[in-house]
Amino acid sequence: MKKTLFIGIFVFSLALNLAVAATLGWHIWKERSVTGATMIALSDKPEAPVNPEDIRGIRRIMAQQDRTGLLEIRSKLAEKNLEVLELIAKNPQDLNSAEPKIKELVALKEQMERQALSRISRTMAVLPEEKRQVFLTVLKNRACLMPRMGMGMGKGHRQWRENMGMCPAQQSQ
Repeated sequence: MKKTLFIGIFVFSLALNLAVAATLGWHIWKERSVTGATMIALSDKPEAPVNPEDIRGIRRIMAQQDRTGLLEIRSKLAEKNLEVLELIAKNPQDLNSAEPKIKELVALKEQMERQALSRISRTMAVLPEEKRQVFLTVLKNRACLMPRMGMGMGKGHRQWRENMGMCPAQQSQ
């Protein structure tokens, strides 16, 4: 009786582990195939695909740059966004009362974009010409896929992307 129970638990555990491993493998394979295909499709030179080595090198260069200013602005932006939402919640009929806070919010967003573009420019200046093209492909990919970040990897993101149509970066080619 004990032996049969032990074998039953062992078989169940083995089946469960195999199911988890298969699911994990499928998700990893699916994510790599979608990301790789998108990056190659967005590339101006399809014969030069983006490889993980290039991405690691670009990440290493970007990590060397100071991000404290960008992070401070992002924090202020979140605070200002909450202030605007609170003002609108207090008086939803009068958007004009929130106008000064909205202008501050827009100014912070502009400041953040300028710092981000400055960081990208410094990175581009360090990279050799062929790696700049890879970096540009990665940036285009991020720009097209950014809205879906945080939406999970279920059916919704695929349907969302199909409904949205082609990315502007793909249309410009």
